[in-house]
Amino acid sequence: MALTLSQRDYHELIQASATAATGATGDFEEKWHYPESLGQGYQHSIELRDGVQMDIARYQLRHQVMTTAEERPHPVECTFYLEGAYTDPPLGPKCYGLYGSGLAPGGTSIKPAEHPHAWLSLHIDPERLSQWLGSRALPLPELLRSPQQLYYSQFGTMTAPMQMVLHQILHCPYTGVIKQLYLESKAWELLTLCLHDALSQQQPPGPSINLKPADIERIHQARDILLRHFNNPPTLAELARQIHLNECALKRGFRQVFGTTVFGYLHHYRLDYARQLLQQGTKTVTGVAHTVGFASRSSFARAFRKKFGINPGQYLRQG
Repeated sequence: MALTLSQRDYHELIQASATAATGATGDFEEKWHYPESLGQGYQHSIELRDGVQMDIARYQLRHQVMTTAEERPHPVECTFYLEGAYTDPPLGPKCYGLYGSGLAPGGTSIKPAEHPHAWLSLHIDPERLSQWLGSRALPLPELLRSPQQLYYSQFGTMTAPMQMVLHQILHCPYTGVIKQLYLESKAWELLTLCLHDALSQQQPPGPSINLKPADIERIHQARDILLRHFNNPPTLAELARQIHLNECALKRGFRQVFGTTVFGYLHHYRLDYARQLLQQGTKTVTGVAHTVGFASRSSFARAFRKKFGINPGQYLRQG
């Protein structure tokens, strides 16, 4: 059985179903649990300061819900889709949406019931952002539009730094006003990362070389060899010999196909895999370092901290 509700009624149904502030740690936050008739889960709203709000939701609906909305004023928004598939916008997990201020169009959104959903969203009043900017120009000026203009939107895949900040938010160790200050700093950090990623998507591509289909296949073969032997990879010369390309063609072709150097790609793969191992919590930091091919714990810790902004030991304890 599908339910059809206005967006306002949908949110009011959730917020009227439980005592506000259940599970919250300050008067700046409220938490509501979904009513049984709708599903199970919660929505957590945190006011970081006047005009800056963070919302976190994790739920699974009992039935498909269709919500309708009218045209309405819209704040600046960053939403990170952590789990589940979405129809409006049509995104999967590990994606994000950056929305500007202006006019949000009316329409219908379908919330499926097959799988759990989780997201984190930031809402920033455009006047608050303008006050913070002062006389400085926003690097993405279309993010601030008048209430009569259709809002700007940009979508992308979460970067590793975004995922790290989200992990820190969801495992915030503080309470009270310190929690509020900490989460506000992370909110601005997330907005910065979204702006940087949106701007990078607008950059024109660099000069390229003409790669034959057979060469592209060899470049992918080189990537597969690297990943199979990521903890003890071949040298660049050995890799070039294995795929029957010269070193220069391998280096230039790899950068064109994958957007980075051969060993830059390998380096980031090792660190991403290391982060997954630390999340599982079955190995020590030293054990993870050796598994992914680092010669020492100290060199691994430096590289991990540079990529993710946190020490691997601290990340392991948070997981």
